[in-house]
Amino acid sequence: MAVPTSKNQSRWRGLEGDFTRFLRADMQRQLDIRLDHRNTDLKLLTEIRDIGRSAPVRDRQTGGASLGTSRLEVLWTLQAVDGSNLAEGRIERSLEFLPADGESAYDALAEILDSAAEQVVMEVGMQLASLTDKT
Repeated sequence: MAVPTSKNQSRWRGLEGDFTRFLRADMQRQLDIRLDHRNTDLKLLTEIRDIGRSAPVRDRQTGGASLGTSRLEVLWTLQAVDGSNLAEGRIERSLEFLPADGESAYDALAEILDSAAEQVVMEVGMQLASLTDKT
């Protein structure tokens, strides 16, 4: 299976590399799949979208954020060698963080990326099992 680097058109550069690394590691660990970019029969395409952060709770004394939220969305498509789509899905995640405790939007996004990669792998694994049952 090929797992190319995830697409990321947002201003949050670099997240695609982290997400792809998490995704590839989870694919190998959870599904015991050999990853290869040559001579593959399947390709897993991913795109990170709707990345953002907000500060829903402000500190009255400092005006700074006392609670923040990071969020993102991941789209994935499992393709056959002929380019036909075998399965696809969408995952949304958000996570709150506490700036006063030294947490940041980037820390929260790293946790979300790891969690989203694990979820994509579980969903792809279910789809692969379903495809195997049909043959």
